[in-house]
Amino acid sequence: MTTTERTVILNSRFRANRQDTSTDFNILLNRAVNVDDVDRIIVKRVSMPNLFYNVPARKSKLYIEYEGVSGWVTVPPGQYNADRFVIALEIALKTLTDDVIVSINYDTGKLTLECPGSTTGWTILSHTDVKEQFGVDESINTILGTSHDVTLPAALSWTSPGLVDLSGEHTVRIESSTLAFSNSFDSRGQILNTVEIVPVHEPYGATIHYAPTDHIMSFVDSGSTGRQINSVDIRLVSNSGQPLVLPDNAYTEIVLLVIFRHNQF
Repeated sequence: MTTTERTVILNSRFRANRQDTSTDFNILLNRAVNVDDVDRIIVKRVSMPNLFYNVPARKSKLYIEYEGVSGWVTVPPGQYNADRFVIALEIALKTLTDDVIVSINYDTGKLTLECPGSTTGWTILSHTDVKEQFGVDESINTILGTSHDVTLPAALSWTSPGLVDLSGEHTVRIESSTLAFSNSFDSRGQILNTVEIVPVHEPYGATIHYAPTDHIMSFVDSGSTGRQINSVDIRLVSNSGQPLVLPDNAYTEIVLLVIFRHNQF
């Protein structure tokens, strides 16, 4: 059986719909692809700018209990270094009480929150408690280095059990219901529309260039007889499946190699 190949470039600069974004977009193909003729589709290259905030909107809330009342404070989304983060967090906590001091120990990498004028102090909720009480998977609580499972007792001075993590996104998951709607699984065996998982090693502001060697998506469903692919949907999500955000003028490019079973183009 002979095979031929076709390169397909998906660039968010040329997204099809006005409401599309640089991380959630559709691309119209110049020529439709008949699934019956396709042997497999693989990702050859991915390029995107690392302009993902280390404190994005989805992680901008700190969930706490203060004087016995559960709630949260919000830090403006942005790209923070340790000093700016401490200042922003202290400003946010001052919406609860003016008597607050936030500091970071640069030797240990741990953060301390003090409220000396409080009667009972505050409790910084663990990841598990945040999810159970508020239904949220990601928050500043994780960035601060809180425990995953155990919430520490209320205290006038709270020091994070773990290191403050302002490293930002570690991976970008590329999803497409058109290309991969039943051929990928996560670590728990759940089906995902995963085309590729891109590791992020580049610093904020640099361009991510990734050429995978272990292809997650290696075929189009054989059960989709007669299906034509006229457009491709692409979504960039975090490791936990939450939508990622890029500026509108920051473009993502994905290069696909379509391998046909017959002499097709």
